[in-house]
Amino acid sequence: STNVGSGNNLSIATPNATTTYYVRFEGDCNTTAAQSVTVTIKDSPVAPASALVDRSAVCALDGNISLSYTGGILGTNGVARWYDDSGLTNIIGTGNNLIIAAPGVTTTYYVRIEADCDTTINRSVTVTVNPDPAPVIAGPSDVCLPGSGVFTTADLTYHTYLWTVSGGTISSGSGSNEIIVDYALSGSYNVNLTLTNDLTGCSGAASTHNVTVHDQPTISNISSDNKLTRQ
Repeated sequence: STNVGSGNNLSIATPNATTTYYVRFEGDCNTTAAQSVTVTIKDSPVAPASALVDRSAVCALDGNISLSYTGGILGTNGVARWYDDSGLTNIIGTGNNLIIAAPGVTTTYYVRIEADCDTTINRSVTVTVNPDPAPVIAGPSDVCLPGSGVFTTADLTYHTYLWTVSGGTISSGSGSNEIIVDYALSGSYNVNLTLTNDLTGCSGAASTHNVTVHDQPTISNISSDNKLTRQ
């Protein structure tokens, strides 16, 4: 009932919604049956309103994070793609609530919707990576029996010190930046330290400090066959 034109190779404006068109021949003697063709209208995507992360500050490589976005419309065959570079060349995953490994360095993540009709602008969210403490142990490498060794590291506020030793006993300073270790037996031992930043929760361990504990030297009896003559 609605005539949109006549003839072959008819050009008309693209419809706003999926539409089926019918064509037939209409002559003096008869009107033929109609043939039809359908034009499907694809939906355009709409950009996400924002990008989010469940943990915006993490320790390096600490578990997983979840990336999500709000708002937006996928459109026809649309996919939300995530990238970890501003040039949007390195895809790290697709979809909402994307779970990935926590980064080793501070990283900005980008999401946009890519569909048949268009690619939207991107939204971004940054994950800050707090550094792990890197303590260094200072102290003797050799101790003589019976003896003790004093082992220290930097004195930092808002940090927790966890010392562990082998072959000896911590007699003083446990939980501080300086300890005294008493040794009772000779041998090769070690001192270890794990330092935790109380504000960020990030921890780091010092390289193992090796200690060799030595026995005291002993002097055997002195004898001599020499004779002394009183003058």
